[in-house]
This record gives sequence, C-alpha cells and structure tokens, in this order.
Amino acid sequence: MEDVSATYTIGKELGRGQFGVTYLVTHKTTHQQFAYKSIAMQKLINKDDIDDVRREVQIMHHLTGHRNIVELHGAYEDRHSVNLIMELCAAGELSKINVTLFNDQ
Repeated sequence: MEDVSATYTIGKELGRGQFGVTYLVTHKTTHQQFAYKSIAMQKLINKDDIDDVRREVQIMHHLTGHRNIVELHGAYEDRHSVNLIMELCAAGELSKINVTLFNDQ
C-alpha cells in the first residue's frame, strides 16, 4: 500500500466514471504529469465488480509498453480505494475527440 499523495500532488478532476474519478497528478520529484484514477471500494458492490477492476489492472499491466495503449505506471490499494497511476493523454477523452473529427468532415 502507498499513499498516492505522498508521491504525487493531486490536481484537477479530469473525468468521472461508474466506479471512480480521474485526476491530474504531478510527481513531486520529477514533476512529470500523470492521470490518477481512484476507484472507490464502496462502489464495488459484488464479486463481478471487483473482478472487473482486477482484470482492468492486469490487462493494462500486460499491455504496458504498447504504443497504442495507455501505460500503467502504478497500482495501489488501500482500505478505501484502488488507485491507478497512468499515462496522461493530454488530448482528452477519445469519445469527445471522435465527435470533433467526425463533425469536421
């Protein structure tokens, strides 16, 4: 277990999903920016939800290094949440980018 705020400065909220919230974080030593997804344990109400989160982490870990996949930099769990530190995709959500691209054509 690691306290994310011990290593990263937590910034603005980037987005919300069914289980969690994603924030911009900055590494305190290197000043590199990442996306920090915090998944609340209280929202994982059954075994399937827990299995889905574990599977997401396993898939991201396995695919780290592929140029078309968001890179997972760390996964931490505490009593309240599962915390993922991921590559920051500064262009925004893919769904919003696709809408812009298709509307321009």
